[in-house]
Amino acid sequence: MFYFLYGEDSYRIKDKVAKIKAEFIKRDGGDFNIIELSGGNLTANQLISEVSILPFLGKERLLVIKGLLSEGKENVQNTLLEKISNLPSHLTLVLNEAGNIDRRKSIFKKFFKTDGAEEFIPLEGAALSKWITQKCQELGVAITQEANQKLQIYVGSDLWRLENEIDKLRNYVLFREGKEVTASDVSVLVVAPNDPNIFTFIDAIGQKRQKVALELLHSFFKKGENENYIFSMIVYQFRNMLMVSDLLRSGQTNLSQTGLHPFVITKLKQSLKNYSFASLKKIYELLAEADYRSKTGKAGLSVLLDLLVVNFSKK
Repeated sequence: MFYFLYGEDSYRIKDKVAKIKAEFIKRDGGDFNIIELSGGNLTANQLISEVSILPFLGKERLLVIKGLLSEGKENVQNTLLEKISNLPSHLTLVLNEAGNIDRRKSIFKKFFKTDGAEEFIPLEGAALSKWITQKCQELGVAITQEANQKLQIYVGSDLWRLENEIDKLRNYVLFREGKEVTASDVSVLVVAPNDPNIFTFIDAIGQKRQKVALELLHSFFKKGENENYIFSMIVYQFRNMLMVSDLLRSGQTNLSQTGLHPFVITKLKQSLKNYSFASLKKIYELLAEADYRSKTGKAGLSVLLDLLVVNFSKK
């Protein structure tokens, strides 16, 4: 059996590997035959040996290799390419490729087409809200919709940090003998890592105030703000604008189904005065293209952000 787990969401890849290991231990009766290796340190001879070794006190072996495509030597990658179509029936091979990898490589092009390939992209929108709700439930507390939204704005899609913040919020709620995390709890305990001007920046984009938006964007660059965070906030803004615009076009006036806070909806409606539904769709296409160009190394994200702000005001 072969698993190729790749993508930027290292947290969910970690969870997937843990699930595979737990299922293996249940089948094989222990962890004697679980081997975990670093792809960056692996030699071709080691790989051949690990693939060929028979199980010890069990019927199966589980081999987990981390970072072979991103850090491994080319000859080791080529060795795996030769072996992959003829793996022993007792072996389960897992490639953990969390982070950015070169998708132009022949090894990636072969592996991502296999049945065991699964991409883990950062959660956003409803999927991220659901994850936060479930994580709170696992820890024995509920979370209000407003608190969920605020937590996303403060932390973004970093599941590692979200887990830590939710654990902290859970302890705080239980200490005050409450049953759910509220927006005020998030305000008290969670520190927004980015300048509050990010919200002014997002508003300026939505209102087509190009000069203000560019000035704020460049000030973020000078401060060393995280470019991925800025981009994710822009995506968040226009995804919500597109969703609200679509609902309004269909004649729906009750927008509570969006899961957005009423204040956020009010701000979105104001921004929608500057964009048609067709222009929002084109902008979303621009964002998807920018994301692709950034992740494939065709352009730097800072340059793309500049171009996006200029293009948004023309739509």
